[in-house]
Amino acid sequence: MKNQETPLPYKATHPGILIFDELKFRSISQVELAARMGVQKSLLNELIKGKRAVNAEIALLLEQIFEIPAEYWMRLQAQYELDHARIQQKTIERLAKAANWNNPNTTPPH
Repeated sequence: MKNQETPLPYKATHPGILIFDELKFRSISQVELAARMGVQKSLLNELIKGKRAVNAEIALLLEQIFEIPAEYWMRLQAQYELDHARIQQKTIERLAKAANWNNPNTTPPH
């Protein structure tokens, strides 16, 4: 059930951006954080670049190191995925309307 128009961000924000911000704020390198977490630095870099999702294990590790609850990281990931899906759906709807606009067999929207 869809209520009123859901506010939609222009771009979905991946939790990796916030991980990167925490690193900068705390003056910790990616290499150091990866070592503290016991993960490959390539995995951490993919997280930061938004190429990997924050899963429960990563969320718990971030909680231990940054003292930011794991639930926070999981909620950020869920919100990112929802926003990303909504943005994609809106794009699909716009493309469908544009295709109908040029189709002589349909009436253009007013």
